[in-house]
This record gives sequence, C-alpha cells and structure tokens, in this order.
Amino acid sequence: LLPLVMSFSAWGAHYSIDSRLGKMQASGTWSVSLLAFLLAFAMFTAGFPKVLGGWLSLQGSAVEYHFIINYFVGERTSLLASWFFGFDQALFWECLDYFTLFFELGFLLALIRPALFRFFVFLALGFHLLTGALFNILFLSHYGLY
Repeated sequence: LLPLVMSFSAWGAHYSIDSRLGKMQASGTWSVSLLAFLLAFAMFTAGFPKVLGGWLSLQGSAVEYHFIINYFVGERTSLLASWFFGFDQALFWECLDYFTLFFELGFLLALIRPALFRFFVFLALGFHLLTGALFNILFLSHYGLY
C-alpha cells in the first residue's frame, strides 16, 4: 500500500525544479495521514487479538512461550536466541508481554500528536530489531514503511 498511498502525496514535488521556481505547489498531506492511520490500524490489529488471547494473564508469559516454540519447533536458535534461552526471569518476560500490548495498541492513540506518533515509529524500529534478534523473525519489509 505504501506506493499507492504515497502516489497522492506529491512526494517528489518538494525537490523538483518546478517547485523551486515557484511554478508548482506541493500538496497531498492527507496521504501521509492516511499512511499513518493504516500503520496504526495494522499495529492495533496485531495487538487486539493478543489481549483476547490472554497476554495480560499473570499465569505465564506469552512472549516466553512463543520464544520457546520458535526455539525448539522452528529451530530459530541463531542471533540472541541462545543467550536468552537460559534467561529465566519471569518478570522480564511478563514485562515484554505488557510492553508488546502497550506498544501495538498505543499506536492508534499516538495518532493524536505527530511527535508521539514519530516516537512510536522509532519504537517500532527497535521492537522489530529486537524481535529479529530474539526470535529470528525478520521484518525487513517493515523498515521501508517506518
């Protein structure tokens, strides 16, 4: 969707010769807002099922469960996975559960302020880098969007 939405943004007009000569006005800021909303909604749709699926339960960590499944069943043992495999700190894993939910659900609320939304996009970069290092699940296509 990125090229489709951004095709209405005049993304090349700011640095064009016509723009520099004052013959063309860059417009289309609604498309950037639409792109921000689509990103926030996509993150919300990733987080909401986690709430329904019990990620807020204190009876164990969903992140740790997924980590163990990825480690043994998916054989994703490279990068930082081997180091975290022996990390038996329940509070750490539970904090990752809550952070994931706050992060994914908070994207919609972050739309209220552009600076807050940019901060959430910055968090998304770190979140997906950590996910890649820990779970060996790469989100390479996401980085261009961010």
